[in-house]
Amino acid sequence: MNIVITGASRGLGLSHAKVLSNINSNKIIITDISKSASSAFSSNDKILLKKLILKKNVDIVYGDLNKQTDIVNILKRIKKIFNNKIDTVICNAGGDIPGNKSNAFGNKSKKNDYMISTEQFNNIFKRNFNTSFNFLKLIIPIMKTNNYGKIVTISSVNAITDLSNEFSYSIAKNSIIHYTKILARDLLKFNINVNCICPGPTMTSRFMHTLNQRKKEEQKIIHKIKGLQRVAKPDDISKIVKFLISKDADIFTGQLFIADYGYSIGR
Repeated sequence: MNIVITGASRGLGLSHAKVLSNINSNKIIITDISKSASSAFSSNDKILLKKLILKKNVDIVYGDLNKQTDIVNILKRIKKIFNNKIDTVICNAGGDIPGNKSNAFGNKSKKNDYMISTEQFNNIFKRNFNTSFNFLKLIIPIMKTNNYGKIVTISSVNAITDLSNEFSYSIAKNSIIHYTKILARDLLKFNINVNCICPGPTMTSRFMHTLNQRKKEEQKIIHKIKGLQRVAKPDDISKIVKFLISKDADIFTGQLFIADYGYSIGR
């Protein structure tokens, strides 16, 4: 299976790449904004990325998914490596922080509710919605030609809860849900499944970096390691991705998978 994972040199995307690369028949292309993105929050991500790209079935392409020229160049590389056959796309690029640095580093907005600055609102929205929208516009025509495919989008539990302190992020991730459902309907005749995962708090390097800037509920459950209402590990989400792109999940399309150990219903 030929798999593309966006925003995957660190965090959840990197975890997806690790889990999926353990299946030898999978061929994976990771995309991310720059070579420095993997070490923006933790050197451990950079170390893991180096190990992964040493594997014969993992490659990486760099570029900004909010820049058309970069997207075109990324697609050229993908088409060449995969010989125009793309089976699966995992739209992982995003983040609940603003920023314009080439390594996608940043902190939480100090004003993060409906009074957020227009500049920061647009920055966060583009990072979380436009990256998927821009990329899939060029990828989907290839998948249509193949008359088969799996697309997994990544939203957030913030998209389905009415939080006031994650304004732009929540709206962008809610847009991802609606985008997923529209794509699923329109791509039915091309045998392309499109599903969405809404992770809750997940222990990525960025999550840990911004922990003291996060909601009190998230800080309270960080040390809980068993049972419900706890922070997920990246592998928890990656296992769902693995299932959704498998033949066992052929029955699902246009569906929303909330993966948060009950966080969103227990608040």
